[in-house]
Amino acid sequence: MLTVDPKIPIPLHLDVAVAARIASHLSAAYPLEACGVLIGSDSQDSRRVVDAIPVENAWPTQSEKARRFILDPQHQLRIERSLDGTGKSLIGFYHSHPDHPAEPSAFDLEAAWATYSYLIVRVSRDGAQEMRSWLLDDASARFVEQRVEQRLSDSLTPTPVGSDPTPQESAWGRDVPRGKI
Repeated sequence: MLTVDPKIPIPLHLDVAVAARIASHLSAAYPLEACGVLIGSDSQDSRRVVDAIPVENAWPTQSEKARRFILDPQHQLRIERSLDGTGKSLIGFYHSHPDHPAEPSAFDLEAAWATYSYLIVRVSRDGAQEMRSWLLDDASARFVEQRVEQRLSDSLTPTPVGSDPTPQESAWGRDVPRGKI
């Protein structure tokens, strides 16, 4: 189990192809919120995302899906069971904030569980604009930003800022300029 140190949260290593799929999924759902789960593993000093699975936004009221999402708990349970024995686990969730910052809302805080990463993507009619990740510090009941490090899947080599290994720009995270993805 991952323990959150609010002074030094561990980075989220995100495969660039997975990041591109997340951005595409969330952009296609605009102007509604869309969501999914992050699959990967934890080590002592990092969390590595190797896959993302889109999940239907099961919010019961269609008119509120532009600002709310919920995952079907049965679907989540099926995903978790499918990972048994694979060495991978559900390590977090992702969702979009249509026309709003990639920062947790009060609603996000109310629904959050400690130990999971929460990847939030700001989307607009022009597509994915910003991607940031957050961890819940259970002791303070506040989110702490988690640095996102995009990596190439084979070598886990950091993607240089300004390079374009996919159709999406891959310079996300606190340590590189944020902007249009």
